[in-house]
Amino acid sequence: MSFDAVFSLGSSCTPAHQLRRYFQKRPSSCFDWLVTPFSSISRVFADDGASFCLDVAECFDGASVLCAHYGVMYHHEFRLPGHSRVTVNDEAKSNARAKLIYKYNKMLSIARENRTLFLRYGSGTDAPGDIGDVTDHELISIVDILKEKLGHSEFELCYIRQDGFQFERSSFHNAEIEHCSFFSDTHVDEQLGNDDRWNALFASKGLDRDAPPFI
Repeated sequence: MSFDAVFSLGSSCTPAHQLRRYFQKRPSSCFDWLVTPFSSISRVFADDGASFCLDVAECFDGASVLCAHYGVMYHHEFRLPGHSRVTVNDEAKSNARAKLIYKYNKMLSIARENRTLFLRYGSGTDAPGDIGDVTDHELISIVDILKEKLGHSEFELCYIRQDGFQFERSSFHNAEIEHCSFFSDTHVDEQLGNDDRWNALFASKGLDRDAPPFI
């Protein structure tokens, strides 16, 4: 299948960074800059992002912000340029909420009209409470949600395993799952993915820098 659009489903900002690097375009998924446990994807789709930034609290001594409803961390949304701590107030919550809901709706609007590749980078995160493994069942459940939300089956969910990452907790063996594919990247601390591996991934999906997809 060729793809007209590519969007990140987390778990970190690595897919967004690689999409921006490769295609020289700004990505537009609501998951781009969040820390997203696998279980959080279905929670966001369940209410179409309506609970973004409603119930939040600082975590990791002010280094990030945890969403009580979705379990995601808003790792970039509440940090002002040049500040090491997040700033959580009504204005910051309102601005972040409006931005993420807009990006969610934009992502779905594009994906409903185009053949779309969704990228999921790894299973686990360091978000508080994220302890579950990703199994075949969890992958199939996301495929079913995407079918329902998009209203078509012209999409693929590519799971990229983070080999060597302490939070990689995938419990499947690249079994054949409808609308799913698998890839691997080697985790290196403080590095947002291996550029050569991501170049190979994009090439394997028939994606062209000179005719970039929606991202």
